[in-house]
Amino acid sequence: ALITTMIVSLMAGLMFCQTLNRLSRDSIQATQILVSKTEAIRLVRWDQVLDMQTNSGPVQFIQNEGGVNYRGTVSVGPSEISSSYSNDLRKVSVFLSWETGNVRRHRAFQTLVAKGGMWQYVN
Repeated sequence: ALITTMIVSLMAGLMFCQTLNRLSRDSIQATQILVSKTEAIRLVRWDQVLDMQTNSGPVQFIQNEGGVNYRGTVSVGPSEISSSYSNDLRKVSVFLSWETGNVRRHRAFQTLVAKGGMWQYVN
């Protein structure tokens, strides 16, 4: 009976470690996707950023990494900063959701994009 209890405990511990490893891997992958989308928006021309805000609305995407479907949206809105240059800023929000095991996970990033930003130097 003691050996059976030890074996069951060992198996439960191994299964827990495997689940924790999967959760960490999926979470790191989600962070990489969010950073990638956030940095990519910095390279978009200013008129395209404005178009995303006014005409096209939130951009939805699905990215499959390691057998996990990451579903996300990229949306552009006003900067919510009250200053003389607020018309030259937009807030970009990237939202991502995925499922690890049977648990739905969510993460979001927000950043500001400027009219005189990095896009001028790469296009």
